[in-house]
Amino acid sequence: MNFISENLIPLLLPPSPCNECCSACPWTRILVFFLIWWLIYYALKFVARKEPEYRCRCITLIHGVLTTCFTMTDIISTKQNFDLNLKIPLTDFQFYFLSITLSYFIYDLIWINLIGAEPIAIHLHHICSILLLSKVMTSDTGGPGVSYGLFGLEFTNPYLQLRWFLRTHGYHNRPIHIVVELWFMFTFVFIRSVGGTLLLYFVEVHPEVDIFLKIAFIGIYIVSWLLVVQVIQFYKKKYMNLYPLLSGSVLSIFPYRRRIRNHTSNAS
Repeated sequence: MNFISENLIPLLLPPSPCNECCSACPWTRILVFFLIWWLIYYALKFVARKEPEYRCRCITLIHGVLTTCFTMTDIISTKQNFDLNLKIPLTDFQFYFLSITLSYFIYDLIWINLIGAEPIAIHLHHICSILLLSKVMTSDTGGPGVSYGLFGLEFTNPYLQLRWFLRTHGYHNRPIHIVVELWFMFTFVFIRSVGGTLLLYFVEVHPEVDIFLKIAFIGIYIVSWLLVVQVIQFYKKKYMNLYPLLSGSVLSIFPYRRRIRNHTSNAS
């Protein structure tokens, strides 16, 4: 892991710390990433001829994969061993992926208000995330807790987008679609409920955490539970008749056996 921290991370960062050379540098970087998200969005429109939701989900997938990889790299390379001391100053690498995430949430909040039609829970989730990330970057504190929190928020996002793409491209209720869907449900509910509760506890009992951060964490925690309830309700409704759905999907993997079965039933 020393190779990652000594060779990979410096390639992604400017040669000098942002918070030392120029206080406006993180916000300039946020603006640049914000423009990049929109550039990709319109490039998919004019080059790939994709619909607005398709383009937006492509960007969401890119952001989810990048954030998950960056936060996982930070957690492994810093070797903090679950030290959630939220008063540790942010590293340059943390400023880097915080800028990516904050710019994405600003972009996506604008998109869902102008073009998309998302439930109120998503709007509240984005607003709380923007406020929380802005406060963390402004105060220059958060330590490993920032990486753990963002990893938990974005780890399940790529699976959600993959589920949508599989359904869009004709794999709805196929075995691969069902596996991705069930995996997303399990990881989303577990991380948001168990992981989110543990992180909220560490934040709320920490004596030096700003009251604004505590309130913002509570806001995201409440919204996360609203989303968890929605996910559970959806899967409960869809998979109420779980056995017939799965049996039909599994049989589709073995078309030869299915043809024999159909031939036998017709002959009888």
